[in-house]
Amino acid sequence: MPNEEVEHLRLSSDGARGLLRDAIGWLDALSLDGEEGLPNKEGGNSGVGAIGVRGSAGSSSDEEDRVDEASAGSSSSSEESSCDEGDAPSSRSEGVKESFAVAQTSSGAVSQQKVNRKKSRKKKREKNDIVRQMGFPPSLVVHCPKGKKGGKDLAIVVPMAVMPQGNTDWSLRSVCKMGLDVSEEISAEGRAVVVLLLSSGRFAGAVFKGDRCVAHRVCTQYTVRRGQGGAQSSMDSSKGKAKSIGAQLRRAGEIKLREDIKSSLLGWRSHIDEAAIILLSCPKTMRKSLHEDAEVRKFFPKDDERIRKVPLAVGRPSFESACAVNEVMMRITVRPLTDEESIAFERGTPAQQELGGGLQESVVGSSKHESERDVVQEAEEAQKEVMPLTPLHEAAVTLDLVELTKLLELGSTGTESNARHDIDTRAGETEMTPLHVAASSTDPTKGAEFVSALLLSGHANPCVVDGRNRPPYFVASHEKIRDAFRKARSTLGEDKWNWDDGKVGPPLSVDDLERRKAKAAEKKRKQRARQKEKKAKEKAEAESEKQKLKEEEDKKKAEEDAKRIRAGLKPKKSTAADNACDFCQKPCKRRSQMFTRLEFAYCSTECVKRHQRELTARAALSRLGG
Repeated sequence: MPNEEVEHLRLSSDGARGLLRDAIGWLDALSLDGEEGLPNKEGGNSGVGAIGVRGSAGSSSDEEDRVDEASAGSSSSSEESSCDEGDAPSSRSEGVKESFAVAQTSSGAVSQQKVNRKKSRKKKREKNDIVRQMGFPPSLVVHCPKGKKGGKDLAIVVPMAVMPQGNTDWSLRSVCKMGLDVSEEISAEGRAVVVLLLSSGRFAGAVFKGDRCVAHRVCTQYTVRRGQGGAQSSMDSSKGKAKSIGAQLRRAGEIKLREDIKSSLLGWRSHIDEAAIILLSCPKTMRKSLHEDAEVRKFFPKDDERIRKVPLAVGRPSFESACAVNEVMMRITVRPLTDEESIAFERGTPAQQELGGGLQESVVGSSKHESERDVVQEAEEAQKEVMPLTPLHEAAVTLDLVELTKLLELGSTGTESNARHDIDTRAGETEMTPLHVAASSTDPTKGAEFVSALLLSGHANPCVVDGRNRPPYFVASHEKIRDAFRKARSTLGEDKWNWDDGKVGPPLSVDDLERRKAKAAEKKRKQRARQKEKKAKEKAEAESEKQKLKEEEDKKKAEEDAKRIRAGLKPKKSTAADNACDFCQKPCKRRSQMFTRLEFAYCSTECVKRHQRELTARAALSRLGG
């Protein structure tokens, strides 16, 4: 679908509220028509319906996160548009078109301003990349036949992720009414939207009022084990506390990150108290500590009605990610209805949509004989049914390549049921495919071999997501397994699958592997050379220090010998003990039994007298000038 046919409006804008009021009015009018029993022109579908979209797969961004103060004033590319609230539902199509024109004009003006600001343009492009990689949250597609766009019926995509938690009524009118309430609440004066993104070692938070960021902060600490992944606290709880210096630094980093988060929330207390919605992205392992600190400091309780979980793979928390989350979660999309959706609405039957690179289940809204709520309830009940693991799943759990080869051969010959051996079948409570199971293995070597076999021999689809909207590459537990995906991308080519939708990294060819090995070998060689040079330097310094100490000892001994000679004594032998006589240098059994005179110690009175005579004779000679 061309980008010019798609309009994004902020949920807090006047245009968004006008569209939601239009949808509610259309649904009310449809309800009245249904009570009177008036059929539409086609005599079948009522003409208004919805498709529940599960959302696209997300991924992590490996780009360097840089926070620029110049970008703090912009968090959304859409502008508010106005719509007259006094129009009747039947005459609002022109108002809708006007709102589109206003939004398009305003958006064009903003884009022209950003062209003149190079730094802001660069930052905007980085945020747009993150938005594209995130995909879209679970949404409800409302079919509005009275609005036209691009010669087709109008479709309004309403985000369901910002609706109140615990909601059980997902009928069309209820969702549009809740969306309108949320829009009016966040657009009220003084109300804010708080975005909190947390992962191992990184925290990013931002406060938005309208389309303006009024406060933000990004904190980074060393908490993740390099090359192995996983936080140090998780490793401590599973394998016990390690005593290495790195483990101690990571534990200290986790404590420091927790203090940084508390200080940030403390500084934003006034914003949090006035917040209409709190968008939170936090892993399960860190959720407990975050809620504990928030409840102790009374920032927000665990069951706060304002909290909305972010159903997107945010990646590395950064200021740009916070802006992207605010933009994706707090907007509605207006676009022409697709041909597939039109057919689905006409038939009133479940359909499949190609969204975000994965084949996602969707539910079509009301037909003549069943309401929207019945369809949604049936879809929820169908989703609750857990499909048992297939033989391919069981082989993936044990990483049995021999069994996998047999199953692939059976599937190719058609001797077994295709359903039992469908390589892209989602099964289990988490609705994983065999490729998901193999990618999440803790054995990197066997896991990489199994993933390669599934991709190259079984032609598994790397774009199919699991029950949590994660592609197989996203759940890969080790770099070797991720490399298996990238090598398969290089082998199969770009035309085989839409690898970017599966969030697979760039292709990795044999030459790339050789260059990586050569680079690693060169790095190791330089490291050994640095270590060798460091050891040689330390050895030279030790020898220099030893030589210096020896020279000082020789100098001290020479001074002592000169002093003894002046005192009429012989130079002290190097082998003489501490309890040796200063005159004859014979050792004594105990120093307490020696005789002392002046600063000298003697073994007997004879040595005392002899030394005394020696000193007397030297004194006489010095007086005579001898």
